[in-house]
Amino acid sequence: MMNLEAIEEFKRLFRAETGLDAEENAADFAGWLFLKRQTAIIEIIKDLNDRNQNQPATVKLLKSVMNRLLLV
Repeated sequence: MMNLEAIEEFKRLFRAETGLDAEENAADFAGWLFLKRQTAIIEIIKDLNDRNQNQPATVKLLKSVMNRLLLV
């Protein structure tokens, strides 16, 4: 769960990137936030994969994360 300061910062970023108010455009904000989250997760996965290719623990972790992403 996010704290209020983080939510306010995301609202500011949303307004800066889209010109829209997050509270007046809640559905757009939710979609934008979801895409930001997915992008961050994908960047983490790519970084893990690049640094630890073919290591069993990394492969297992990546499979677990990808399975969870598909369920979300």
